[in-house]
This record gives sequence, C-alpha cells and structure tokens, in this order.
Amino acid sequence: MKLDMSPTRVPHQRLHLAPTPAPAGTHHNGETDLAAPPPIQVAVVDPGLRAVVEALRPSLGGDVRLHDTGRALLDAPTDRTFGCLVLEPVLPDMSAMTLLSELGRRHGRTPTAVLTATRIDIGAAVAAVRSGHVVDILTAPVQGARLLAAIRDAVAEDRLKFDRFEARRRFRERLDLLSPRERQVLDALAAGRSNKSIAGELGLSHKTIATHRANVILKFGAQTILDVVCPLRAGL
Repeated sequence: MKLDMSPTRVPHQRLHLAPTPAPAGTHHNGETDLAAPPPIQVAVVDPGLRAVVEALRPSLGGDVRLHDTGRALLDAPTDRTFGCLVLEPVLPDMSAMTLLSELGRRHGRTPTAVLTATRIDIGAAVAAVRSGHVVDILTAPVQGARLLAAIRDAVAEDRLKFDRFEARRRFRERLDLLSPRERQVLDALAAGRSNKSIAGELGLSHKTIATHRANVILKFGAQTILDVVCPLRAGL
C-alpha cells in the first residue's frame, strides 16, 4: 500500500505551545543565536597551552572558559548551545574520553573536542578520533593559528551536531503530545498504510482516522502529514 497523499482538511485553529525558557545562546523559538560567541570550554594543565588559548581569546569572541580539571568542567554551568572543548588527553582527575562520555551522559549529547598535548599515545589518538567527538589532535609545539583553525572547525562540526540534536528533541516533544490513538495512526501512515486500511484494521470509521490525522498535523504545526511522516521514517 502507498501512503495516502490525499489532502486532509485541517481546522483553522492552531495549537499554541507554551514557550519554554530559552537557554543562553538561543532565541525563544529554539534557534541558536548565531550572533553570540560560541562557548569554548578548555581543560588543560600545561601552562604553555593555556597561554596559547588565552592569546586566542579575542579571536574566539571572548567566551573562553578555562578549567584546571575535568571535574571543574563537568560542574561548570553549561549552555545548551554549540561550541567546542579543548582538552588534554589526560587531566589530573580523568581522561579526556572519560570526560566526554560523562558530558554525553549528563546532557544527552557529546560536544565536539580538540585534543592538545605535548605527546599522545597512538592508540589513544585513534580511539579518540574513532569516537566521532574529536575532530583534531594537536601535539606540541601548538601554534596559535593552528589551534584557532582547529577550534573553528570543531565549532562548525558541533553546530551541525547541535542542530540535529535540537531537531530530534523538538520532534520528540511533539510526539509526546499525541494521544495513543493518534500515535497509532501516525505509525501506520509512516508504514505506508492508507486511511482506509487503517480504519479497517482499527475498526474505526474513515472520518475518525482523518480526524486523528488532522490532529497530528495540528500538534506538529505542519503543513501536511508528510512533514511528520518523513522525519519519523528517517528515525528523527
């Protein structure tokens, strides 16, 4: 069966979702404030590396936050926005990979990082890159221009990850607004079932299925059912 593409008549009223407080770095509509400097969280101990990072502060927009340990970074206030981390592979209290894992566990997503070190074990470097969270590894002597380029690449990568994360979050929030029956109808539509076949399977009238379908569109603020079905099929 193909997906029923027939237009659904949607009532004129719109569902008004109460706005949630916008986190730092975002607008109330959930979009990231691109004018705000992305936060650069730094956990390095080497004085030379810290000096290089400090020298880059004006070029990074000024929002550079230095930490002495992984625990200090974990306990610091975190903006729900994109940015990057600059880490040494081994901090006084934990490894960079342990820190990244814990950040992911606490906040639902793992930020993008640049590793800087006087030396690094090859095996650790490979594991860091394979994790998908480390975009570059710089070894001493770390030049300011090279670190600046790596940070900018990491911020760009993290923005893509953040936008995907936020899109999934908003989509899931709207899924939670659906009644069990509306979700049942949506899943059937995503599977390619027509209104008629869904009605027969659930023992409901075609009109009732159309009403559930219209409610789904309203709750998502979508134009058509395909605007909801396609992301669902993609695993959003």
